[in-house]
Amino acid sequence: MFAARRGIRGAGKYTVGFSGSLTDLGLGDIFQNISASRMTGTLHVTGPRERCHIYFRDGEISMAAWPGEAQRPTHHASNRSLVSLVSGRDDESRAFIAEMADGIRRRIYEVFAWTHGEFDFVANPPSRDLFPEEQMLAALALDVEPILMEAARRTDEWSRVHQLIRDYRDVYRQAKAPVEPFPEAARAREVYDLIDGRRDVTAIIDTLSDDRFTVCRAMAELVQAGWIAAVSIEDRLGLSRAALKRGDHAMAIRIMIGVIDATPGAAHLHADLAALYIAVGDPASAARCHMNAACIYFDNDEPEEAAVALRTAADHVPEDVPLRTEIYTLLVSRNLHTQATAHGIELARLLEANDKLDRARTIYLELLQHNPSDPQLLEGRADCEVRLGQTRDAIRIYGTLAREAAKRDDVTRQRDLIERILDISPTHAEAIRMRADLDASVAARRRKTRTRTRTAAVWGLGIGLVAYLAAYEWMARSALAALQEKNASLVSQGRFSVALASFDVLRKAYPFSLARMECGILIEKLARGRLESVENVVRVPDATQTLDDLQRITGLAISGDVFDRTRRQISRIQAQLRIDELVATIDHPQSLAALRGYTDPIGLPLIETLLDHGDPRVRVAAMEPLVALRDYRAIPALLERLADREESVREGANKALQRLTDHRPDDTSYEHWIAWWRQDGEARFKDLAIGAR
Repeated sequence: MFAARRGIRGAGKYTVGFSGSLTDLGLGDIFQNISASRMTGTLHVTGPRERCHIYFRDGEISMAAWPGEAQRPTHHASNRSLVSLVSGRDDESRAFIAEMADGIRRRIYEVFAWTHGEFDFVANPPSRDLFPEEQMLAALALDVEPILMEAARRTDEWSRVHQLIRDYRDVYRQAKAPVEPFPEAARAREVYDLIDGRRDVTAIIDTLSDDRFTVCRAMAELVQAGWIAAVSIEDRLGLSRAALKRGDHAMAIRIMIGVIDATPGAAHLHADLAALYIAVGDPASAARCHMNAACIYFDNDEPEEAAVALRTAADHVPEDVPLRTEIYTLLVSRNLHTQATAHGIELARLLEANDKLDRARTIYLELLQHNPSDPQLLEGRADCEVRLGQTRDAIRIYGTLAREAAKRDDVTRQRDLIERILDISPTHAEAIRMRADLDASVAARRRKTRTRTRTAAVWGLGIGLVAYLAAYEWMARSALAALQEKNASLVSQGRFSVALASFDVLRKAYPFSLARMECGILIEKLARGRLESVENVVRVPDATQTLDDLQRITGLAISGDVFDRTRRQISRIQAQLRIDELVATIDHPQSLAALRGYTDPIGLPLIETLLDHGDPRVRVAAMEPLVALRDYRAIPALLERLADREESVREGANKALQRLTDHRPDDTSYEHWIAWWRQDGEARFKDLAIGAR
């Protein structure tokens, strides 16, 4: 049933432990065994996706913790220290300890629902790294028998609940409006009110701060009665993307895992999940996702896609020996020898770096069965043999590789291999002869090369110089002609930066050509055209790309007026991005205050457009900088806001007009202001509005 072990802990003190599989021995039997034997130690239980630690003292449960999960603190509003709160005998202390004990019981009930996993009991003192401080101080003693009875009752009901609520990552929506009679399960009404089509089961459990059994039982009855229904796979994908967008990576990952469980054959979903793990800084989990995707690709007879997924997994955790070994084994089992060789070499080198030379040599030998003449594999094996002390095989391999390098006329490689042999055996006769032959061959080649070089230099200097100058100018002109045609297409596609950069590269590549001057003219022309397209609009579309284009222009040799105009437009676009950021985050009090206090005159045209924004807060906030900067051109737009459907906007417009025009009428109606503008205001502020720009 389970494996027992005996070891020494401390000075001459023996402790006993045992371990096994939950499939062979249930948790009920394990708890009864510990209780009956009055054991003291920690039981580590690993389930399908969770792990828990339960500490027993003399056969009674004292503490429980779930690593990787935020511990739910026992609620207490007192300012007392944990020591006084746990050791006290008043009502508050008793309530605190009772709530802590109840929380431990409820979580242990959930563990009994795990039918697959591993367990490991270690008879040792409790670890402060595993258990919360309040549990360490409380020293609870919970009787096992009542917990077993309640867990058995819940386990029977869990099977029915799990038929309806299959996964804690599922998302549900309300299926109909509440009418009587309402399901009678505990928490049913509270659970129903939290069902919004966005929260998953885990989020609802966390919101209610209740145990999973109670919440899932209530949801099961709601599903059975038709009050709630599961959200579709497509909608759950949308929820995952929405959670990622708002920065809730944990929710996005949970929902995506649930979607994958519901559609196990979708490889692309594993890649999406991997991207989420990368976003939270968990490359190991991301690599595992790509491994799962590769297995699906293999099952779908798509080996090329599988190879790409495995390469991505390896790149995520390049130093993970177990994962790299798994990738290599998978490729070998699929007879993908080319990919297996590449991954095998990387794995072998990683093993060598970790001093696992026997395993590295085994991999080289396995790969050489399919690629017996591969120089990388031969050299890797030889290096392993040297480090393992098998110099005879290493010398033989280095000699073979040196002769192959000589056939390819690879002098550097040949010399390196010969030197390796001589480092192992300085008196090796064949290596000494090979080095002497190589030195003689290199010397003869150098003499021959010098003679040919002198002859070529004498005869070709004059002709070469003339030909070079002619070819230089011809190449510059040809390159410019081809580049002009290509850049015309790039500009039409909106790829202005690429076109501009290519002209600048060509200009630098041919500094002594007439084409350089023409490149400068073309750069100036492109810059002016791009600048005019920006100057002629109030709101610049694709502001980020446009800002990049203009900044690239300022880094080139352009005329002074173009440079000044470009810097002004850069400032205007930066103002637009700032204003757009404030509007996008208008719910944040600092953003609203920053919009009200905006003082950069260059952004006034954009501020004026905000008077037509859909959010009344934005419309009101935009009036402040218009008044502060005395933007008289905004008076007609402010007059239109006097007829706004929102009272706050109308009041803001009236106050802004009074401050901007110094006209403070008793009648603040829209009709009065319009009449005043036509009779007096338009003529009065026309010249001032022109001067404001």
